[in-house]
Amino acid sequence: MNDLILNFAEKICCFDFDKLENSTNYNNNIPWEKYTLSLGYPSLVLFYSQLNKLFPSSKWRNISHKYIEKSLNYINEGITTDISMFSGFTGLCYSIWVASNEGKNYNVLLGELDKHFFKILDIKLKSVLPKKNFNTIDYDPILGLSGILRYTLLRKENPKFLEYTIKIINILNTSINYVELNGFFVPKFYIRPEDHFTEEDKISFPNGSFNIGMAHGVSSILAVLSLAKINGIEVSNTNETIVSLSNWILKNRMYDEYGTYWPGIIRIEDEINSDNIFKSYQIKRQAWCYGTPGTSMALLLASKALSDSNISTISINSFLNIFSRPESEWVCTSPTFCHGYAGILQIAKRFYQESNEIKLLKYIKSLENSILTFYSIENQFLFNNIEYNLQKAHIVKDVGLINGAIGVILSLIDIEHQEMCFWDQPFLLS
Repeated sequence: MNDLILNFAEKICCFDFDKLENSTNYNNNIPWEKYTLSLGYPSLVLFYSQLNKLFPSSKWRNISHKYIEKSLNYINEGITTDISMFSGFTGLCYSIWVASNEGKNYNVLLGELDKHFFKILDIKLKSVLPKKNFNTIDYDPILGLSGILRYTLLRKENPKFLEYTIKIINILNTSINYVELNGFFVPKFYIRPEDHFTEEDKISFPNGSFNIGMAHGVSSILAVLSLAKINGIEVSNTNETIVSLSNWILKNRMYDEYGTYWPGIIRIEDEINSDNIFKSYQIKRQAWCYGTPGTSMALLLASKALSDSNISTISINSFLNIFSRPESEWVCTSPTFCHGYAGILQIAKRFYQESNEIKLLKYIKSLENSILTFYSIENQFLFNNIEYNLQKAHIVKDVGLINGAIGVILSLIDIEHQEMCFWDQPFLLS
């Protein structure tokens, strides 16, 4: 796989990404947001920084620096109001931090970035604090506090970052509070009907719902609070929150002939009426974003934070059950990270790293082979993203981290190098 990774690095380093701003994909979206970690220059900074960690070379450091300079136009153009990890300022800061070799370089630049980071983080925190219930964009890793917290954890040796780390943890700890809803009490992470992302969900869940997934759901809160504890941050009530969220997720696991699984979303009716026991949920996806892979990973991290062998066993067995299920039921049609094979592959590698479960090795090999079926030297970035709309497949040429080629390529890093991998931190896998 090393040759493929290095070939990709050579192929894209001279590509004129700015010209992507003049292109659109099937739904008229531009496949390039130059200042975001999701699909912009920060994703390239992250990629070449990870490459330099694995294969140290001044060449990779210089390329990373080139993309840092391009990323800094984010500040010069004044587009600095979005604090999120994947779409905003945190992603930019994160990419430069990992390029800095944990602060050994770019000290002056990081100091300037930090000033603005705290300024817009204060705005975010003030908007979330008074809310009766959380919207997913308040707490998720894509746009919310989970992604921001993953970055502040990396900077915890800095007193101000530690202060804000604790502030965010305290806010996320309130997720287990219950709020009144039409005479019933439900967890604070209840999603109101109008806050659903899609019209389909608004129709399917007219009274509201609970999102279990890693991308936009409660699994992300569990994962990042567990990572905080694993990284030595002890905050009052965090243990209670990790236990409560774990129990809530475990309460909502479902079973069929292939074993345990989780749907992406739970109806409000099923939370209120425990007798209304989940007979009509179908598996819509097996991926990092929704379904068993991401949720079982969150539970694995919780088991490590709590030193709970029972949760660990459940999480490992639940993840293994995925491979007993016919692949046609995975709804996995793309090689990419968010809702494709790359996300499942990287989760499998992290499960193996934590558990040494030997069965995972053959599944890892199988997932790698599945990804390679999408490879073509003719593809602009070697791997295309494939999106479905109205049951029709659409090819999307995306170089980025979350739905693009960078996420695919990084997932192919050999399993023995996982100790040196930091690129999956924004996804809350490490």
